[in-house]
Parts: sequence; structure tokens; C-alpha cells
Amino acid sequence: MKLLRNYVRQIIAEERSSFNSLASANLKQDNFVSASRNKGVLQNEKEENDRMEQDDNALPRAACVIILSDDGKILAVSRKDNPSDFGLPGGKVDPGESDWEAASRELQEETGLMATKMRKVFVDNDSSGYRVTTFVAEVDGDIDTNESGVVRWVDPSILLRGSFKTYNTKLFKKVFGT
Repeated sequence: MKLLRNYVRQIIAEERSSFNSLASANLKQDNFVSASRNKGVLQNEKEENDRMEQDDNALPRAACVIILSDDGKILAVSRKDNPSDFGLPGGKVDPGESDWEAASRELQEETGLMATKMRKVFVDNDSSGYRVTTFVAEVDGDIDTNESGVVRWVDPSILLRGSFKTYNTKLFKKVFGT
């Protein structure tokens, strides 16, 4: 769990560092062209988004969010019809909505929390036929929702059982190396 917590903190620190570097730089158009030619971060992200748009035509999309506590637990939400079957906060992407927007909206609807920083960490197909994008995020607010699912901090092993175990197993292996 310490490894998982450190990874999330590293991602967020890198995001802050990247943002601060870009904000302090003089962002001229030739900077973006140069980054694209050198296959920098901007180009890699564009290629990923282009690939995802092609995949989006083939499968319906969903998005979810990993929120990690200081003690290594992950915020989870139960299925509406089964209070012991937990998954990450998330759901289907609405027409015209980006994966980021859907993840942020679902997080707020299901938990009452607002994402303050969110970064895409994993994309894959789930066993239900959805193309799922997972984000890691920092949040503000208190858990408060009118949704019927149970919101609870759980040990990550809980997410490796139930309806989303196949996707979460791939997610944890790819993102956290576990």
C-alpha cells in the first residue's frame, strides 16, 4: 500500500511540476511544434487521444476515479443492488461528454466530492464491453450523496473481487505494478 500511495503522490507531483513549468514558460506556437517533432508529452498525449477517438466508435465508454487515503485505502462505491460489491466511483460517459468530464461528474454524484486535480492513468476494455478510462485524483469536500450505493474507504484487495475484479486486476498491475 505504501508503494501505491507513493505512486499516486508521484503522479500528482509530476502533474504540478509540469503545470508549473508550462505556466512559467513563454508558450509560443513553435514550442508546441518542437514538442511534437520530438515526440514529447504533448504529442504522445495527442496520439493517445486520437487512438481513443477511433476506439470510441467501436465501444461505449465509461470513466472512473481512484482516490487514495493517507493510510492506503481506496474510496469505493457499492453497486446499487448489492451493498457488498464495490468498485471505483465512476460510470457511463454521456453523449457529448469527455471521459474526464464523466469521471468528475460521477465522482461528485456518487460521493459528493469534487476532483481538484485529475490525471488519466489507465485505459482498457472491461468485461461488460465498455472502454474504461481511469483517473487518479485529489479531492475537496466531504462524502455526502443521495445515491443508493454505499461509499466506503476499502482495502485495495476488496476491489479485486466482485463485478469489476477483472478490470481492477489489470488496472492495479499496469498502474501500480501489483
